[in-house]
Amino acid sequence: MKFFKVSLILLSLTTSGSLLGGHGAELYNEFKDTGEFYDDERWQEYVDAIGQRLLKHSKDKDRTYHFFVLDVPTINAFATGDGYIYVHRGLLTYLSSEDQLAAVIGHEIGHIALRHHAKRRAASLLSGGAGFAAYILTGRGELWEAADALSQIWISGYGREDELEADRFGAELLALAGYNPMAVIETISVLKDQELFAREVRQQTPSYHGLFATHPKNDKRLHEVVSYALELLPEESVQPVGDFWEMIDGLHYGMPTTFGTRQNIYYDKTYRIVIEFPENWRVQRNQTQVVGHAPNGASQAEIKISRYTQQENLVPSEFVRDSLGVKDEDIASENDVVIDCCEYYLLEYKAPAPSNSGSFIAIYTRANVHYLISGTYGPRGSSDFIKSSIEKVVSGIRSLTSQDLTYEEILKVHIQEAEPGDTYASLVHPSSLHSVDYPEETLRLINGHHPYGEPRAGDKVKVIKIK
Repeated sequence: MKFFKVSLILLSLTTSGSLLGGHGAELYNEFKDTGEFYDDERWQEYVDAIGQRLLKHSKDKDRTYHFFVLDVPTINAFATGDGYIYVHRGLLTYLSSEDQLAAVIGHEIGHIALRHHAKRRAASLLSGGAGFAAYILTGRGELWEAADALSQIWISGYGREDELEADRFGAELLALAGYNPMAVIETISVLKDQELFAREVRQQTPSYHGLFATHPKNDKRLHEVVSYALELLPEESVQPVGDFWEMIDGLHYGMPTTFGTRQNIYYDKTYRIVIEFPENWRVQRNQTQVVGHAPNGASQAEIKISRYTQQENLVPSEFVRDSLGVKDEDIASENDVVIDCCEYYLLEYKAPAPSNSGSFIAIYTRANVHYLISGTYGPRGSSDFIKSSIEKVVSGIRSLTSQDLTYEEILKVHIQEAEPGDTYASLVHPSSLHSVDYPEETLRLINGHHPYGEPRAGDKVKVIKIK
């Protein structure tokens, strides 16, 4: 799983203190060996060309810099002190021009040229790595979220003054290279909207450059440092490196393609497994689990699956108590269930009376791999319904075949021209409904129209489709 491998690589350098000195070459070799670079040479060349154009106007112009795109869905970019700059694929989706991409790259050049890495807070790095280390050591599925927290180390590593200084430096580079320095504010504003939405709806941690208490559009100091750069624009316009809209068309969206879903089936090429949910269920993959939704949603039933490892050879009844913290007084029943294909452990939680909902935990071991399956039902479901659904899920866990690979579905960004009367609700493509959380809001965010904007006729609009 690329996202987690990237986090683990960063952790190994973080805990050794290497990132403070800037070991970008070491990171590069690790990323290359584990296949973390986005597999599209056009994007690698495009980002490098923009970076080299900006670098010509930097006080670091005589140093060697390297620019890369990582195949990671999170919204981030980071730099190491020795001139390596990495942009996450997920951040690209939220940009709408080459100027905005240049703003991200120029900001990271600023951190290196201004030697901010020497001032990074080692304590913040080490504390951030501890959470992911806990996952590695325990294997508990609920700690996968620490991997996302680790990717945010790069935010907390800089203070407000360093970020503003990098914004000023980047804005000057943009202007000198012929880009619009106001793209700095545009970019941070779009990413701030994403952060606010993530906090409100998804309770996620801040995204890239998440240090503004107020919205960047209203930040006086940011406007001051960027406005100064306008005076540095050349008299003649400069042609862009490439066609940004042509580049963004076809960009992969979401988790790397080692995962896939098709209707009620989940495919994982990394672990070479397939998980089949009951017919008409909707399946999604987030950063921590595979989640199946019953036809009538969570009010009927929901099942979540994660893999786990255990340091001791615990039987399931011991594992739920020792590792998950389940107390005897919370258990309504527990037993081993034998079905045609296999056997698994099933625990039912006590539900407060009166109640029209309930929760179950199932533990299934297959080929020495442990699966933790949690199932809940609501007022439109029942205990019998969720138990039979869990049974179908357990029996639907199997090995990936070559035939399965022919069904692969990849989410991609698609560019189209808005027609009169188009809204983001109408532009949500049916093929992405089951794979994208909050599809209408997501389209607004990636098009810079959060929270209430709509496309205008003739606008180029990013939509998400399965291709």
